Amino acid sequence: TCALPISMTIPKLLDELIGPLLVEIGERWHLGELRVGHEHVASSVIRRFLDNLRETASMHADGPTIVVTTPSGHSHEMGAMMAAVAAAVAGWKVIYMMPKMPSREIVATALQVEARALALSMTYPADDPQMARELRFLREQLPADVGIFVGGNAAVSYLPLLEQIGAVYLAEISDIIEALGAYRGQ
Repeated sequence: TCALPISMTIPKLLDELIGPLLVEIGERWHLGELRVGHEHVASSVIRRFLDNLRETASMHADGPTIVVTTPSGHSHEMGAMMAAVAAAVAGWKVIYMMPKMPSREIVATALQVEARALALSMTYPADDPQMARELRFLREQLPADVGIFVGGNAAVSYLPLLEQIGAVYLAEISDIIEALGAYRGQ
């Protein structure tokens, strides 16, 4: 066998390899080219890999605390996991809550750990009728100086609301590093 030395930054790894890989897996499952079992095995391997990256990056994080999750009704967690890795790389202490968290639990956790920011991944569905209430509740219950950062495919459909509550929309996972760096400096 031949080993090739490959070097890639973590943001580039997330945006250019892991993200597209997840999209490809999802598309192939949707087309019937992959079985549910294949998708679950691939997701399990990627989840372990992302957990290891986050834990490694978090070992050196001494910055403010960020809570990362998906809101209630949003079960696809890979975007949140990638955001958690990116936040750890940016020097933040990451509290990863798992997916489908009700807004009350998000608020309670953020207040308990004195979070300076909240990152939400919203992948599916894009038309959740409860989401406006959930997002407004988060903004109303969190201190004004807690930044809210939102990404994911479904987040685009909530852009007017995100702007209204002062949340920052992030189109790419790597954007979180720059956005959190700027926010940390405030």
